[in-house]
Amino acid sequence: MPPRPTIGTVEKLLRAGRGVRRRLPDGGRLQIDRLQPFLVVYRQVPGSPRDCATEQLLTHASSLLVLGEAGEGAELVERVARSGSQAFGGFLILEIWAGRECKSDEDPRFVIYGPKGLALIPLIETLQNELTTVTAAGSNAEVWVRRGLPPAPPGKEPLLTEPQADRLRAFRFGIEIPCCYRNPATGKAWPQILRLLRAELTTAFRRFAFEFLHQWTTLRPENFHVIGSRRIAPIFWQVDRQLAKVADSFDCLLQVTPVNSSETWQEFKKSRHERTPVFQYRPMPVEPTLLKRHLFAVPIEKVDDPALYRMFRGKQDELDRQITLLLDLNTPRFILGSIQLFGDVSDEEYRVAREMLRQLPPTVREKAAGPPLDASAFAKLAKAEIESFRRQWPGVAARVEVREDIHTGLMVSKGSVLIGADTEIPAARAQALIQHEVGTHVLTYWNGRAQPFKQLYSGLAGYDTLQEGIAVLAEALVGGLSRPRQRLLFGRVIAARLLIDGAGFVDTFRALHRDYGFPARTAFSITLRIYRGGGLTKDAVYVRGIGQLLDYLKRGNELEPLLIGKLAVDDLPLVQELRARQILVPPPLKPSYLEMPIAKQGLEKIRAGLTLFQTVRGQKPRPAKSE
Repeated sequence: MPPRPTIGTVEKLLRAGRGVRRRLPDGGRLQIDRLQPFLVVYRQVPGSPRDCATEQLLTHASSLLVLGEAGEGAELVERVARSGSQAFGGFLILEIWAGRECKSDEDPRFVIYGPKGLALIPLIETLQNELTTVTAAGSNAEVWVRRGLPPAPPGKEPLLTEPQADRLRAFRFGIEIPCCYRNPATGKAWPQILRLLRAELTTAFRRFAFEFLHQWTTLRPENFHVIGSRRIAPIFWQVDRQLAKVADSFDCLLQVTPVNSSETWQEFKKSRHERTPVFQYRPMPVEPTLLKRHLFAVPIEKVDDPALYRMFRGKQDELDRQITLLLDLNTPRFILGSIQLFGDVSDEEYRVAREMLRQLPPTVREKAAGPPLDASAFAKLAKAEIESFRRQWPGVAARVEVREDIHTGLMVSKGSVLIGADTEIPAARAQALIQHEVGTHVLTYWNGRAQPFKQLYSGLAGYDTLQEGIAVLAEALVGGLSRPRQRLLFGRVIAARLLIDGAGFVDTFRALHRDYGFPARTAFSITLRIYRGGGLTKDAVYVRGIGQLLDYLKRGNELEPLLIGKLAVDDLPLVQELRARQILVPPPLKPSYLEMPIAKQGLEKIRAGLTLFQTVRGQKPRPAKSE
C-alpha cells in the first residue's frame, strides 16, 4: 500500500484543483490531469507473468491508477473517489484486466462486470454497445455481461467494498479484455494490434464515462473528448520538433519547380510547339538519404496518445514519400510518387472537367479592370494584407519577396509570399489572388504557428487538397473566380489525366491549345506545371478540394475551423478532439474576406445548394451534387 504521506498529498492536491502524477511502490503510478469523477484502474493479476501489455492499453487516460502485485491501493482509491464524489455528486471506478488466453476454437470476448441496480442497466448497455465497436479484438469478438459479481480481477478483492461504494456514491465496473494484443508465449505486446486496441478502447471508455457523467454526476462535458487527457508529455514535444525540423529543411514544391520556365517558353515557341522543353531545377540543399535517416530516427512509437500518434505517423509517412519524390526527380518513378502523394484523376473527375470546359467557352483574356499589376505592385497589396494579420496577431513574421529564380507566377513557401519577377496580374484578379495566396496559404501557416504543435503549420498529411479548395473558394467569395480562371482549374485536371494516361508534353499542350481553346502561353503554363519533375499531379487537387469543401459546408459546418492550420478533411475529427481537450488553441487570424457582404452572400448560396461555379455565375439554388 502506498505510504500515508503520498495519499494525503494526493487528496490535498485534488481538492486544490491540481493534477497529480506520482510513482507508487512496486512499479505502480497515479496520473490524474485534473479532478474528474472517474478513475481507470489496472492491477497485475497474481501468479501471472509481468503483464506490461495490458498496462499499456490505457497509458494516456486522463485519470489512471496502475498498481503492482504488492500494491493494493484500496485507501488511495477511497480518497480519490471521495474527492470526486464530493465535488461532483458521484464517482465511477472502471477496472480492467487481461482475460485468459482463448483456445483455438473459442471466440475472443470482453466480459463486463457491473452492479445489479435496475437504474444502471442503460449504463451497462452503453458500455456493451461501445465495446462491440472495438475491431482490434477481432470481428467475431463477443461482449458478455455479468451483473452482481465482484468487479475485480481473479484473486483480488474489489478496491472498494460495497458499503464504501454506497457511502461514496461510487459505481464500480470491471472489464476483462481478450488477450488478442499480446504474444501468448512471451506476454509481450503485438505493437500494431496493441496500438489499434488502445485507440479504440480510449474512445469506447470516454463515451461510456461521458454517459455516466451526464446521468449520475453534476459534471456536464460538451462532448466525450472533453474528458480526455490534456497532458503533453516531453516525448510528444520531442517528436513534433524533430518532424518539423525534417519538414523545414526542404521545400518540396520549390524543388520541383523549374528555374528556366521563361527560357523554355521562348524555345518552345521557336520550335513551333514541336520540341519538348528541357527544364532545370534548383540544387537540393540537403542530402535526401540523410533526411530519411533523421526522419526514421524520430521515436514515434513512444507516443501513446492515440490522437497524436495518428497525427505524427501520418506526417512521417508523407515526409518519407516527399523525400523519395525528390530522389526520383526527372525519372519515370517520379509520377508514381506524385500519385501516392496527391492521387490520380478518376474517370468521374475527368468527365466533369471535360463537360465544364464545354460549358465555358474560351475568352481571349481576363476582363479588363485597369492596367495589369507588375510584381512590385502586387507585392504592395500582399504586404498590406499581411500587415492586417499583424494587427490581429503580432507574431506574424511573413515576408513578401520578388524572386528572379521564379520568373512568373506566385508561390507561398514557409508562410512567405514569393512572386516571380516577370509576373503580371490582371487587375480584376488581384484581390482574388491575394485571398488565395495570403488569405489562405499565408494565414493557415501562421495560424498553425500559433498552435503548440508544429505540424499544424508544417501541414498534416494530405493537407494540399483542402488547402487549395479553401483558396479557390476565397477567390470566388471576393468575386474573382473569372471564366478564364475556372477554365484553368479544369484544364489542369485534363492535363493531369493525359499525363497519367501516357501522353507526352507536346501532345498534352496540343490538346489544351487546339481541342480546348486555351491560349498557347496558358496551355504551356498548365502543361509545364503538370509535367515538371517528371509528372506532378498536384494541380488536379484544386477541383477535388472544392468538392470536399462544399460537401462540408452544405452539411451546415462553418469555414473558420478549417483555418486553424494546414489540414485535410479527414483530420477534422482529430482537430476537434484536440480542441476539446484544450491542447489546441483558437486560431488568432481571420481572413478579411469573411467580413465582406459579397462573401457572406456567396456562403449562403452554397449552403442553399449551389455549386461553387453556379454561385459565381449567379444561378438560383437547386439540389446540389458533389463537385
